[in-house]
Amino acid sequence: MNCLKVFIVLIAAQFFLGNLWAQDLLFENTVPVGAHKIKVSSVAFDKGRGNSAYILFTPKDSALSDEDRAALIYSVPDNCTKNIIVMDEVFHHTEGSEALDLTIYNSDEDGQVDQAKKVRTAKVSWDPTYDISAGYDNVDAKMQDLARAMNPICLPARYRFVYVGSQRYREVRYGDKAWDNN
Repeated sequence: MNCLKVFIVLIAAQFFLGNLWAQDLLFENTVPVGAHKIKVSSVAFDKGRGNSAYILFTPKDSALSDEDRAALIYSVPDNCTKNIIVMDEVFHHTEGSEALDLTIYNSDEDGQVDQAKKVRTAKVSWDPTYDISAGYDNVDAKMQDLARAMNPICLPARYRFVYVGSQRYREVRYGDKAWDNN
């Protein structure tokens, strides 16, 4: 019985000390928490808040390490130096996924822009200034969200599902292979 009491006390102490540690991090302003960002909205909020919404907050730059600051900055993935196709076996069918055929490209590269105009897929130009935490709800923002979810290693990249015989694959094409229409 005493062992059980000691165990419960140890668990409670760990939980309490863990909460104190988290509280210290929050009070020291070293953890992203939340911020109030004012923007124009057609939705009427409480008078004390104005027309605004809460979004993800990043502490002052001085509170972030160089590594943390770099992690918060989206940059454009490198241009592909190799033309490769990566195929991952998919073991089940997901209804509607065969409609996904998405090409992600760098709009700062004239060659990629010209090729993107020719390809017959859904296209999204990678936007390094897109703020994923802003919660925009339009088609362009959703496409940027999807592009980031695909996590391309380089650009251009094309994502789709294909069948080879009766086996299904997720196909990712990098480099010039992304522009092939077959």
